[in-house]
Amino acid sequence: MNRSLALARAMTVVAALALAPAARAADEPLALLVKLTGRVQVTPVSATKPQPAQFGRPLMRGERLHVPAGGSATVFFNDGNVIELGEKSTIVISGRAAPRGTSGSAMPAEVFKTVAKNLVAGSRETGLVALAPLRGGAEAAPLLESPRRTQVLADRPAFAWRAVDGATRYRLAVSDDRGELWRREVTGTTLDYPADAEPLVRGAEVLWEVEALSDTDALRKEESSFTVASADEADLIRTQAGRIREATGAASTDVALYLEGVYLAGHGVYGEAAERLRELCALTPEAAPAHEALGQAYRSMGLNDRAREELEKAKALAPKK
Repeated sequence: MNRSLALARAMTVVAALALAPAARAADEPLALLVKLTGRVQVTPVSATKPQPAQFGRPLMRGERLHVPAGGSATVFFNDGNVIELGEKSTIVISGRAAPRGTSGSAMPAEVFKTVAKNLVAGSRETGLVALAPLRGGAEAAPLLESPRRTQVLADRPAFAWRAVDGATRYRLAVSDDRGELWRREVTGTTLDYPADAEPLVRGAEVLWEVEALSDTDALRKEESSFTVASADEADLIRTQAGRIREATGAASTDVALYLEGVYLAGHGVYGEAAERLRELCALTPEAAPAHEALGQAYRSMGLNDRAREELEKAKALAPKK
């Protein structure tokens, strides 16, 4: 977006915010800051001095957002619109943003509700609380990685686990409430769903187990479970994720990755959420909210060693108060 267009859009947003009716209770965010460059600042209602802003910050009614010279910000409003603000822009969050006039650019309000409800960025307390139960003793790292303690959208998911020292092969077995569905033995640590196996039943809870074997001994065994989304739920979540990418202009921008990751986590699709958030952390390695969101996804899956690592990064990168 060129500078003049960004400034014009910012002026339009200011006018819309001034005229639009209030849509939420005062204690709920009306918008989320989902991207920024430069020293963007937010002045809370109860404060007189501005504070440094981070992307992922909820924006409440009456808060003032200022974009400095050379900066920019992207704001996701509760009506589903994603608005880009150019340099030297100042807005007061006082209502919904008017539609941009571009058909298909807005996301459903349900996406905003899910993202806002499950937002972990902008609050270091969330990460610190999460770290407390993760500081245990010499607990062995989980063997099974994906899918574990998550909902999956595909009925033929891929499986991944960690290597075990001394193992020469791994035996994987998959079952549901009907009993064992199939088993395979492989030498690697990943396995695509077998083409000759029946797909998983939609809505079912599935148990999978991996046993690490050497040439002479059984070395380690672990099991975990996941659920398979119904066809309707899977279609809805995929559609909404597509709307996020459409509204943000691409599938692999920081805005799209952040919103889609948090949205998927909000629906319990932690495995795919972690995939998006890992991409986000690679793209924005210095952003504390990215690491915190990924840490929370890992924590939900029971990958506590990885959760601890990401939450420690978030804590180290967080602005000092």
